[in-house]
Formats: sequence, C-alpha cells, structure tokens
Amino acid sequence: HYFIQSNLRMTESNEKVKAVKQNGNSSKAALKALPHAKQLERLAKYCSCGFEGCSCQSWKCGSSAPSKDCSSCSHAIQYHLDKMMSVSISQREKLLDMTVDIDQLYALYQRESEPVQKNVYTVLVKLLKQALSQGVEANVETALGKPPFESPTIAKAVTAFIVSNYSHYSNEQQRKLSDIGTYLLYFTNQFTLPVPSEYCDKFPEKNSATYKSIYFRWFSFCHVPRVISSLAQHDVTQIFGVSFLKYTFPLIKKQFLDKTDRISRQSQFLTG
Repeated sequence: HYFIQSNLRMTESNEKVKAVKQNGNSSKAALKALPHAKQLERLAKYCSCGFEGCSCQSWKCGSSAPSKDCSSCSHAIQYHLDKMMSVSISQREKLLDMTVDIDQLYALYQRESEPVQKNVYTVLVKLLKQALSQGVEANVETALGKPPFESPTIAKAVTAFIVSNYSHYSNEQQRKLSDIGTYLLYFTNQFTLPVPSEYCDKFPEKNSATYKSIYFRWFSFCHVPRVISSLAQHDVTQIFGVSFLKYTFPLIKKQFLDKTDRISRQSQFLTG
C-alpha cells in the first residue's frame, strides 16, 4: 500500500511540475512583451529603495498617475531601480523571469502544509528577492552548501560497481548491465522523495534529522529548479552519494524493479 501511494505521488508530482512550469513560461513570455517602462515597474516592485536611510522594501504604485513616486516611501521609482539601470537586456529578462519565479514560490508556499517544504520555499523566496534587488542571478549555495555533497557521487559509485564486479563478463552482458545502470541513474534522478513526516512514519528507526537535511537539499537543488528557472538544477546522482542511498534506496529499488520487470534477469544483481 505504501509503495502504491509512493508511485501515485511520483506521478502527481511530475504532473504538478509540468503544469506550474507551463503557467510560469506563459507569464514570463507576457512580461517580455511589455514596453520597457512597464518592465522596469515590474522589477521595482521587488527592489528595496536605494535612498539613503530608507527602509522601504518594494516600490508601490500610487493612485496619483502619472506620478511614479512610491506610495510607501514617497521616493521616485528610480531609487528602487538603481541596480537595474545598467543591466543588459538579456540580464533584465532573467530578472523579469525571477519575479515570476518568486510569485510561483510564494503561491506554492501558501498551498503547502508540510513544514519542511514551507521552510524551503521561505528560504528560496528570500534568496531570490535578495538577488533580484542587487540585479544579479540567484545563488543558493551560500545558504545551503555547495554540491556535490558526498564523494563519490551515486553516478560514480554505480559506474565503479559495474566495472569492478562485471569486467569479466562478455561485451554483450556488460552492455546490458551498463544500460540497466544508466536507467537506474535516470530513475533515481526522477524519483520523488516522500515528505519527512511520511518517511519518518514509515521508517521510525532512521534518523529523522538526517533525512530532513537530505530532503531539504534535494528539494532545493533538484526538485524546485524543475519549475523555477532562476535556480540551477542538479541531478540527484551527481550531487548525492552513499548517505542519500542509505535513506532512499529501499524505496527507489522497489519502484525501479517494478518498472523494469521486463528487463533481463541480470537486473537481479540489484537485489543482492
């Protein structure tokens, strides 16, 4: 029953990612079609005021058109755009994309009930806003660590395992094993981790703090960037290693073998 739920969660997650990404792409295209002045207004809404001593965090459009003074701090819109005026067109488009990503993250935060995910969304929104206000691209590594987090990585470990244990096999057998290994890595990259509360209920003997740390990094570096283009996306198998597998492989193996039951019996080396 648990694994059926896990399969359903993985399918639902992929469908959700696809829908959110499509919606975001439409919004980004619409922003890029706006006149230059309107694009700057959009950016100003996410930028703090640069006037000395002012603590205003975002430009707010007043009702006294055509005035562009901020209705919150009364300073001209230019003070909210001091970091934006010299950026290139391509960089401005990336920053416009970032405003959509911030809105999407905030919307996801509001719909989320899982504490760890809400915490991730809060951290990422803060990081994106800080980057946008400075007119630079977002970098989550400063707050969350720099990948890879383990050595060797899953990708290197799987490759080394096949080479060291099956080098005496025929070329055809090695090719089949290599194909299985490649698909296992692909499947691991696509796998959706269960939320910490669900995982800890299923595996009470595991260290909950360690799993939450793994989940936080997976969610930030691998899952959310599938939707949010402002964040660099990483493959699970390129940034995690043995520690990640200790907590997730029972789940991954079950679903992997269920999906590969038509592959050669050579796949049974995974159950050893």
